[in-house]
Amino acid sequence: SGRNVGKTFFAWRVIELLAQKHPVIAVKISPHFHQIPENADVLFHSEEFIVINETEITHKDSSLFLQSGAAKVLFVMVKPENTGDAFQYIKPYLTGGPIVCESAGLGDIISAGLSFFLKKHGEPIVKNQIQAQRSQIIENDGITLNFDINQIGFKNNQFILKQ
Repeated sequence: SGRNVGKTFFAWRVIELLAQKHPVIAVKISPHFHQIPENADVLFHSEEFIVINETEITHKDSSLFLQSGAAKVLFVMVKPENTGDAFQYIKPYLTGGPIVCESAGLGDIISAGLSFFLKKHGEPIVKNQIQAQRSQIIENDGITLNFDINQIGFKNNQFILKQ
């Protein structure tokens, strides 16, 4: 999905819900490279991708995941063509609970337990049409999402969508 459609807000709410019962691992994958803070816990750094273990409360989206209750947060900055390599690198860190990932391109590489595609209400899906077909589409009208977050559950190490 595009920019400013509510992806971070949605992920924050899912983490908040799941963290009540499970140690949630959150991942934010961005195709944009930002300046690395001086005190960042950098797990990996190359020209292709950077992986940071978020430990500080800041203004960044990935820090919001810590604030919402995630036990671990990884922030991955990666060139889109290297997303698969970055995911292979972080896989060993993705154990112990449900994983909530905000990413516009990871759905092309993995099959998620649950996948959501957020878009602005009334706007057509222009990019990521295949990913949208594999996902539950959620519309954001600028105030609310047309989805009840409480439908999401995690049981026996699997995500479920309650009816």
